[in-house]
Amino acid sequence: MLQSAAAMYPKNALCSSRRQALEEERRNLPVWAAREALLAEVRANRALIVVGETGSGKTTQIPRLLLEAGLARGGMVACTQPRRVAAITVARRVAEEMGVSLGGMVRRRKLGSAPPF
Repeated sequence: MLQSAAAMYPKNALCSSRRQALEEERRNLPVWAAREALLAEVRANRALIVVGETGSGKTTQIPRLLLEAGLARGGMVACTQPRRVAAITVARRVAEEMGVSLGGMVRRRKLGSAPPF
């Protein structure tokens, strides 16, 4: 079962109204509606290809769902992006949604590079 975002992430970086708005946005994404089926597929398969429209929550929400469901190996979920700007943007958004500082629980790193940031 998924843990609530309030239980998983500290209430530090965002004011409560912004955090509520982000949670409401999250719940309106197609990935949110499919979360239980998606998690069941992840548990049942070694590899999974997820196809969805742009803006459906694939990049920002699936890593969070995996983390919240306890499916992250060693507490880590990797999300790759083809361009540096995209990677930075995604990392910032996920950190903001989780209410954590970028560089702590949420990081970005160039493949093959030294530790992030």
